[in-house]
Amino acid sequence: MRDDDGKQVPLNAGSRGLARDPADIYEQQEARTCAGCTHVSSIEILGDRRPICAKGKPYGRKCKLYAYTERR
Repeated sequence: MRDDDGKQVPLNAGSRGLARDPADIYEQQEARTCAGCTHVSSIEILGDRRPICAKGKPYGRKCKLYAYTERR
């Protein structure tokens, strides 16, 4: 009887993030987004609320205008 299922794991799997903590992966992905920026506001169109950038930049990618303030 074999312990494995026959699948091979590449030697560099850890460098691509396959063996990392899911919380670390989530934090790294959030660091690239607009989450937490003070310039984010929202607009309602036909009952659908969407986040937008108040500075006119595309929403979703962190830009050089990113400004973070900790909310308490």
